Amino acid sequence: MKTPPFYDLHVHSNYSSDGEWTVDQLFSRSEELGMVALAVSDHDTVAALAHRRWIEREFPSVEWVPNVEISSGLRGRELHLLSPFVNPEAPALLELLQRIHVRRDEQARGRMERLCAMGIQITEEEVRCQAGDLPLTGPAIARAVLDKYRSEPPPALVPYLLGDKRTLAEANFYRDFFFRGKPAHVPKMELEIHEAISTVRAAGGVPVLAHPGARFTQADAALIAELKGLGLEGLEVWTSYHDGAEVEHFSAIAERLGLIATAGSDFHGRAKPQVVFGSISRGTPEMLANLRSRAEAVGSR
Repeated sequence: MKTPPFYDLHVHSNYSSDGEWTVDQLFSRSEELGMVALAVSDHDTVAALAHRRWIEREFPSVEWVPNVEISSGLRGRELHLLSPFVNPEAPALLELLQRIHVRRDEQARGRMERLCAMGIQITEEEVRCQAGDLPLTGPAIARAVLDKYRSEPPPALVPYLLGDKRTLAEANFYRDFFFRGKPAHVPKMELEIHEAISTVRAAGGVPVLAHPGARFTQADAALIAELKGLGLEGLEVWTSYHDGAEVEHFSAIAERLGLIATAGSDFHGRAKPQVVFGSISRGTPEMLANLRSRAEAVGSR
């Protein structure tokens, strides 16, 4: 039976330093799957939108929903904010993203210094060979390290290149070296989420809290209600991070608070091979219409 038309509000292109697919690949596959819309939601950058006019000519059946996933936090807790229908040229948004880039690069340099002290030599230039001018994220460093040492790994990297951690090697490396309490951990200097929410709203977007049930961005009902008070308009309910019970839980919260329940896979490619493109198909045209209406309402306030 043919899958009904759907959208995915949360996918990453290779303009995310941990993304793999090009924008062309994303939209080509979207068209094959019968999607009605796709939101390229790269980490803290709207660079992919440079391709928008060409993509809209080549794949007219798939709407490009402008979006960006903004890294932020509250009281030491990491939170990610999606921003469907945001104006990607809004000066305030671009200034905010630039500040995040500076913070990410500072954190990355600290991580690389710690790796070098452990005997895992990696330079900013080597990471930028893959990441370009994108923020130097942990996954970008992990990918560069593993690629550099693939043929002759030092003992510390053998499990990720030859041993039991080869599956999801980049994710395993990230967890084992960069998580809190691990040897190359450097605390993030997070942007406060209230600033992210207000900036997205001012730029005509709909602030949506991403994957609230994910281990690294957990948000309970009280926190979500607090964010609603700060201007949050949506909640990502259907996502690769949520099981059936979590979908029910967050769907109930969204309904109670009057938030738009959204759907997005958080597809990255090889950085998250367990997330299959098109695997979250609960994003209906009606949900997309609600987001569009909310964006118009936010922009008129």
